[in-house]
Amino acid sequence: MKAIVIDEFGGPDVLNYREHPVPEFGDDQVLIRVKAAGVNPADWKIREGYVAQLFPHQLPLVLGWDMAGVIDSVGKNISSFKPGDEVYCFPRLPTVQHGTYAEFAPADSDMLATKPENLSFEQSATLPLVTLTAWQALVDFGELQAGQSLFVSAGAGGVGGMAIQIAKHLGARVCTTASAGNHDYLRELGADHIIDYNNENIDESVKAFQKDGVDLVFDCTGSEDVVINFNYVRKPGGRVATINGLVHTIPELEKNAELHNVTAKLVVVEPRGAQLGKLTKLFEREALRPLPVESYPLEDAGLALQKSEEGHVRGKLALIID
Repeated sequence: MKAIVIDEFGGPDVLNYREHPVPEFGDDQVLIRVKAAGVNPADWKIREGYVAQLFPHQLPLVLGWDMAGVIDSVGKNISSFKPGDEVYCFPRLPTVQHGTYAEFAPADSDMLATKPENLSFEQSATLPLVTLTAWQALVDFGELQAGQSLFVSAGAGGVGGMAIQIAKHLGARVCTTASAGNHDYLRELGADHIIDYNNENIDESVKAFQKDGVDLVFDCTGSEDVVINFNYVRKPGGRVATINGLVHTIPELEKNAELHNVTAKLVVVEPRGAQLGKLTKLFEREALRPLPVESYPLEDAGLALQKSEEGHVRGKLALIID
């Protein structure tokens, strides 16, 4: 099969578009013929070796943690899915080795969900990681409810864009940050208060939105000092979530949470197929909508990763593989 493979950690020059063996799969797994793969910041961080401290890696490895496609084969213990089923998933296996930048990829059956009927493979492939991340941060940890308030940084990005929509679906009020060119887009997603981080004082603007602090802060950038974010949250009883483990350590979060009398967590997304299945229904009801997608052919994965690494992506990036 064709795949994007790395034999060592490093910069863009370690990417190889080449023939690679079709991965084997176990009795409780399926093999998916990948139609499209989502591109995420985690992918170039894996390429650089930054994530090797969090998960075991086995080289050579295929990049990619998001996909949508058609089941090709199923393990002998699988009864819930069959060949020909259209699925999508975030197939993070215990060892980072068989990713989704390839014509075939394996996944545990409990990571899978049926692809939303109203969305393309390209749209669907970009959704599992960001949607599950936002849901697990806002609902599972944040316990966000109707009438409460959320501050989310980098609202125009993939996780931020889904967080805004989920919060509005729950009935919460949302404040976010973005450059001026993304403000109309964020209003379409439902943001109530948008801060131009280039020209506004974020502290003052958050206080103008919610004088006593928001119920939940969701840090999606990792570029802002988490101590500053604690100033935005309601005390006592507020919550702070971050997804950037390369910047924010758990001891640092726990120390600041205790100091400010709030609860904080580094959210590491889990590949939960049942949860993704519930989110599928929200997409099919159009309670949530897919984010805008910019697509590249598989052989141009390096260009997509370069754009992801540069930042300021509105929505999502995808690789077309079929």
